[in-house]
Amino acid sequence: MKYFLTFAFLFISLFAFSQSSAINIDERLFDSHEEDYLKRLENQHPSILSYLNFSLDNLWEIQTYPEGKLADIEIIEFEK
Repeated sequence: MKYFLTFAFLFISLFAFSQSSAINIDERLFDSHEEDYLKRLENQHPSILSYLNFSLDNLWEIQTYPEGKLADIEIIEFEK
């Protein structure tokens, strides 16, 4: 019986601990999204908030440069 209670206590403790890890809202998201929207994501859809936090540091940006600045850059063209 002691083993069962010990196992049950450990299992419940681990489950409660894993649920308490909250995703922090990156401050840069407030520049492009309303605070209410971010709070709703935090409570209802933490996976979307996690994706937004990840995308702040890991997305690509495609820019157009003047012809003179492209001398040392390899140009990649895509077919339409």
